[in-house]
Amino acid sequence: IASNCGSDFEMECHASSEYIAYHLHELFHRYQDDAFVNTFDVDQSIYDFSAENLYLARLEDVVLQAAAKTDDPTELKTLARQLVALRMTRAAQFHSTDLDAQQERYEGTALYLEHRIGGAIGTAATNDTFGDGLSYAVETGAVKEHFSFGRFYDTGAVMLDMAARLGVADVHDKIAEGAAPLDVLAAVAP
Repeated sequence: IASNCGSDFEMECHASSEYIAYHLHELFHRYQDDAFVNTFDVDQSIYDFSAENLYLARLEDVVLQAAAKTDDPTELKTLARQLVALRMTRAAQFHSTDLDAQQERYEGTALYLEHRIGGAIGTAATNDTFGDGLSYAVETGAVKEHFSFGRFYDTGAVMLDMAARLGVADVHDKIAEGAAPLDVLAAVAP
């Protein structure tokens, strides 16, 4: 948003569609604090930056990018299964996937909302741009920033989009009660 509005957030910035969507994203965090169970402070210092973990996380990103762009329900379900298998493989080897799950639940749901609203009010963040941030580390070299925090916005949002397109019922309730976006997908893509 700062790139669109300037670092001092001029008054006209506050009236922009991008600012409105961003503001609703931030307001949604206040709602989460009150309505979601099991929210916690994130300790990014625990993230595992081993080559093996990053490789598997990057494979997740590739699967999520494909899922965000497909219109084929059969392919979407196959990609959901692949994603669940990748995450379960990572979880068996690396404890930092707990961080992934909680941040996807917190930041991913807020970005999902921002995209859904963005499509309605005409921002750059729309249903067609889910997952666009998943190449950030590859394009910029910002590995630590991407893998320990930044990617969770997009990974969570894409997982929620996948769940919606796969017809998962009661997604909001499940997330509010403590399920991570991947947990919701795992129920329909065993």
